[in-house]
Amino acid sequence: MREKIILEIQAQLLDFYMVCPPNIGINWSCPMDIGIRAANMLMAYNLLMLLDKENTISETFKSTFAEMIASHGEYLYAHLEYGDSITSNHYLANITGLLYIAIFLEKNDQTNTWLKLAMQEINRENDKQFFEEGSNFEGSDS
Repeated sequence: MREKIILEIQAQLLDFYMVCPPNIGINWSCPMDIGIRAANMLMAYNLLMLLDKENTISETFKSTFAEMIASHGEYLYAHLEYGDSITSNHYLANITGLLYIAIFLEKNDQTNTWLKLAMQEINRENDKQFFEEGSNFEGSDS
């Protein structure tokens, strides 16, 4: 049963990457969606690693997954939905996705830049977008 789950998660992740290559198509049109997707994919990958007690996941898959996540980070960094006068849940999703990506990927100048930016901006946006009681300036309490 565990092996079937591992294979299915890998198949779903690889299928997306093959059918929706980076920067092409509707799945690469909204940076907020890309940030959310990257965070979800990383959570799925983490689950995959926890399930893999027999170390059956190949280095090829791990490398391909890292490439996939790096392409999400490159896109997000180049397309941050930031505005001088107002930012929103879109920008928050951008920088949160970038934070997840920067923590996951191998450390280098690029990922260190992403990590520093994401940490700085998440703190700033939390102060800017959320009131003390937890509601958001957009009118949402979630």
